[in-house]
This record gives sequence, structure tokens and C-alpha cells, in this order.
Amino acid sequence: MRYVIGILAFLALGLIGAYVVSDELRARLQAESGYRAYKGGRFDEAIAEYTSALNNIEDKRAVRRNLAMAHLARARELPAEEAVIHIDEVVSQLTAVIVDGVADSSLWELLLNTWVETGRVDEAQAFLEQRLEKDPSAENYRLLGWVKAQKSDFRGALLAYEKRAELLPNEANSFSSIAILTWEWMHQDGPTNDYEAKTFSKRGIEAALIAERLQPGHGSSLVYAGLLYRELAKRSKDPAEVAALTASAESTLVKARAGKGTP
Repeated sequence: MRYVIGILAFLALGLIGAYVVSDELRARLQAESGYRAYKGGRFDEAIAEYTSALNNIEDKRAVRRNLAMAHLARARELPAEEAVIHIDEVVSQLTAVIVDGVADSSLWELLLNTWVETGRVDEAQAFLEQRLEKDPSAENYRLLGWVKAQKSDFRGALLAYEKRAELLPNEANSFSSIAILTWEWMHQDGPTNDYEAKTFSKRGIEAALIAERLQPGHGSSLVYAGLLYRELAKRSKDPAEVAALTASAESTLVKARAGKGTP
């Protein structure tokens, strides 16, 4: 009798195991079907398949990412008021992936671009500020700076980029980003206060020259240094200072032309 019970128990466990395996297999097949639907432009079908797969698959990250992509594609087909529900799902699925595991930069960029493109920049900023409390990394400061720049909050963006430069003092890009953003701000008329405008412009020039020192011939660092010298010259009322700044601008831009980039 014990022998029979043992066999029955073994068979029951086998059936349960087969059921569990079949759930996982079914989910994988649904995910594959969702991918085919997505590639075929049948986004509602893809969403349905990915959503079903999500309920039973063990590693949900890839499915969440693909589900977000399907919702985003569908949202782009719809009027803004109808797309909102899909955008909410994009944000929900991508934030889940980012919070649950290590996300590559493409997912970060997709999430932030989704927020920015749909006018939800405040959500992006709040999310990044929360992330920075737990992970004050150079990359998170870079992303926060980019988001703030989308709001034309150039002061806040430059502060975030300065934090990044403090964390990466030997990386040319961390300083060239400061120079580029400073010029963009000044080119859009910059601060109304001349003293503040000059202070930021001088810091932008300094950052550009640091980038050039760290990596000679680095991209367009010297170009932006030269352009910022021009901005300083525009704001000066002293003829001698204007002449000196203009000369600095031209000599810096000549060096830039000899290397990489043109003004």
C-alpha cells in the first residue's frame, strides 16, 4: 500500500512539475507571438500577447521592455488624448525594469524621452531626483542635467553637470558638456544679469579648456570656448576688453579649425 501511495505521490509531483513547465513554455510562446505581432505592426495584438506572457514568465524584464515598446508604438498612432493610457503603461513597465534590475542606457533614454516628448518632464525630474538619493552617480547627474535643460532650467542643469564633473574629474566629456550647455544658454540670451552671464560664460570657457587639456583635439571643446569668448565680448562695454575677448575668440577658433569641428 505504501508503495502504491509513493508512486501516486511521485506521479502527482510530476504532473505539477509538467504544469509549471508548461506555464513557462506557454509564456515564452506568447512572448514570441507578441514579437511577431509587433514586427508586423499589429500593436494591440502584441500588447495582448506580452501582457499574457508577463503573468507566467519568471524573468519579466525582457517582456516588460517589449511590452513598453508595443505600447509606445501604439501611442504614436493615436491622438494625444487616446495615447495617454499607453504612455502610462510605457512608464510603468520601464520604471519596473529599471527599479528591479540593472537597466542599460537605451532603456533610460527611452523612458526619459517618453516623458519629455509627452510633456511630462516634471515626472522625469522627480524620478531622477529620487534615484539620486539612493545612487548619487555621475550618470544620474548627467541625466538630471539633460532633463532640466529640456525645461530650460539651465542653472539647475549646469549644477547637475558640475556635480558630474566633480565625480569624473578626469573625463573630458564631463567638462565639455558644461561648455556646450553654457553656450546654448547664452545663445538663448542667458541670464538677464550681466554679471551672472559673464560668470557662467567664464566657467564655460574654463570647462572647455579643461576638456581640451584632458583630451587634446577633443571634439568641439575649443569651438565652444571660442563662441563663449564671443558672448563675453558682446556683453562687455569696455572697448579694450571687447578687443581682447574678440582676439581670444578668434585665436581659439583657429585652433579648433586646426583640430576638430568648426564654429
